[in-house]
Amino acid sequence: MTQGMKRVSLALAAALVATPALAIEVKAGSWDLSFTGNVNAFLTYNACDDEGVLTEGVGLACVRGEDEPNPMGIESGLLPNAFVFSAKSRQANLDVSATIGLYPGQNNSNGKVALGSPGIDVRQGFLTFGDKSWGTVKIGRDLGIFGGEAILSDMTLLGVGSIGAWGGELLGTNTTLGHIGTGYPYADWIPQISYTTPSYSGLTLSVGVLQGLDVGGDLLTDAPFNRHETPMFQAKVAYDLTGPVAGKIWAGGLYQNAKTADENDDPNDVNTFAGELGVKVNTQGLGVVAYGFYGSALGTTGFGWNAVDRTTGEERTSFGYWGQVSYQIGKLKPGVSYGASHLQEADDETNLGLLKKNATLTAGLYYALTESLNLVGEFNKTWTENQNGDDATDNAFSVGSIIFF
Repeated sequence: MTQGMKRVSLALAAALVATPALAIEVKAGSWDLSFTGNVNAFLTYNACDDEGVLTEGVGLACVRGEDEPNPMGIESGLLPNAFVFSAKSRQANLDVSATIGLYPGQNNSNGKVALGSPGIDVRQGFLTFGDKSWGTVKIGRDLGIFGGEAILSDMTLLGVGSIGAWGGELLGTNTTLGHIGTGYPYADWIPQISYTTPSYSGLTLSVGVLQGLDVGGDLLTDAPFNRHETPMFQAKVAYDLTGPVAGKIWAGGLYQNAKTADENDDPNDVNTFAGELGVKVNTQGLGVVAYGFYGSALGTTGFGWNAVDRTTGEERTSFGYWGQVSYQIGKLKPGVSYGASHLQEADDETNLGLLKKNATLTAGLYYALTESLNLVGEFNKTWTENQNGDDATDNAFSVGSIIFF
């Protein structure tokens, strides 16, 4: 793993390990305090489709009117800026820690207006306790187990990836998307109680109960299944590869039940099932990632978005796949990736305007100017297609930089 990717994993999921190897560390009594994070910004330009058709749901290709200008921005990439604080100690034969992660973006939360502010996204706030002999328990808000390995393996963590329709202005986010919704679903940052075993010759198991999430809505409509009597369940088994070919193989699963507010509705609940399988390998500078997922009532981008037919409440099936190849040449790493996420209509549903597929092709150059500072240039082409075969395509260009500490 390159120094840049080590810092990416640290900034995005510092609490997945209790001892950040590249953090700024301070000793305070029996506590070891550490600080880590990143700052990034990118100039982006998206050539939107002026003849494409908007889809119902989360269509990610940018569509504009014939005389409407293309969007340009100076914004955060897939990672927002980050400041992650961790404290750890050894007490009563337990390793204990606490982590809080603050993630301000570059984008104003109220659009490109004077006196705007990006706000601060508090994604992480959790504690851990455990021992290397029996594992680690995590309690609090952190990256989800399902889908987490996929986003941590995406080379566009150093850059932008898919910008999405009109970027954060429409999506209401302070980041771009990478391959979220175009190859893998968003793992999200979810309150949880989870447990990870020690490594048994490279094999680990993670299981957790997580806060249930609403099902059926999109960015504009409330979800009909928004009551949660039981938690979400997630699990992942992973095997670390070592030697000349290093990397990881993993498989994960997810289940939850969500209900409507009115028990007289028919149906009055929905069950979500999902599975994933992925592999990433690195050998002699060559990096390869392959990933796929399949789900019922899962959605394709954010959890639960467009996951059911709102008229009948019936589940929609979704699936996706994503592949990536990169090669380290000194300080330069070129890479290319392609991913697509598909949504199928529910049984007996006929909605020709509904989203069918989002896909993104990425070509990127990532240059380590120093061990902490990376210069990045990317081209991203995103396609959206609806159930009727109507489509839209955009071409996004971005240049910028990201620094880790």
